[in-house]
Amino acid sequence: MQWCAPYARGRNERVRIAELMRAAIALPAIAVIDELLLLRSLELYEQARLDFADAYLVASAEATGVDAVMSFDRGIGRVGTVARIDP
Repeated sequence: MQWCAPYARGRNERVRIAELMRAAIALPAIAVIDELLLLRSLELYEQARLDFADAYLVASAEATGVDAVMSFDRGIGRVGTVARIDP
């Protein structure tokens, strides 16, 4: 995911990358530890236009009840479920 995500230039590319990753996660040969966390991360990546690392950070915070995360990405403010602390 980290290899292809930085090259997404527009919404259509993000949608396609997220779509392909969802399909990969659904394959029986692919084992993931927390499928719901990955799916939420992809949703944030696609809809809030966060890079995947920050989308995963926000999804992890949501899943564990953490109220704020420290990040340089101001886009986290678009999500609304987790506050961003400026490093």
